[in-house]
Amino acid sequence: MADAVDLAVDLTELQRVRDELQALISSLTDLRAHPRPPAGAEEMGSADVAEAVERFRQRWGDAGERITENLRACLRYADNALQQYRTTEQALCGPQEGVPGTIPGTAL
Repeated sequence: MADAVDLAVDLTELQRVRDELQALISSLTDLRAHPRPPAGAEEMGSADVAEAVERFRQRWGDAGERITENLRACLRYADNALQQYRTTEQALCGPQEGVPGTIPGTAL
């Protein structure tokens, strides 16, 4: 028989990570929606740098979408984990005044 294990989850930190994921998704979405026109070699400091930035910009579309989709998957995991931990906490302990995530009706 296995020994009991205490599990502690910092819901405040998990919520912060969730919010950071959402901010990254928003930033990447905005970046793709409003691409900056390519700068010239004078602005970049050299033609080599300007060419490298332009190649990156051209290839960013597909890669950026894949990165955003991966971040969205992580966001769904964080949302699910927050909901499950809060639901379990409420079921085990009941609502506790002043403890984030334990007041009935509290949503993400």
